[in-house]
Amino acid sequence: NSQNTATNYTSGNEVFVDYAAGYGLGNGWVVGVGGYMRQQFTDDSGTGAPTNGNRAKAFAFGPSIKYENANHWFITAKLTQETGVQNATQGTALWVKAAVPF
Repeated sequence: NSQNTATNYTSGNEVFVDYAAGYGLGNGWVVGVGGYMRQQFTDDSGTGAPTNGNRAKAFAFGPSIKYENANHWFITAKLTQETGVQNATQGTALWVKAAVPF
């Protein structure tokens, strides 16, 4: 991460891992669960950085649904709830993704 020159603060590096598992219902529909894992593996640094490193951590999961047509465009929606959050905001998020091949 780059240093914020206005505050002299640098956030630590993080890794995000998305996951999903689903069951095909036929006619292009899939239902399942999805979410992500977030883990910060280096400390924040700079002016005002906490001595504990302020490493963020979270795990999120929730239901998902996907529709894909014969032309292979698709739309996916998932609702995730975060748990086990440390040094970050916690909440619920609705994610919507669409893809169109060309």
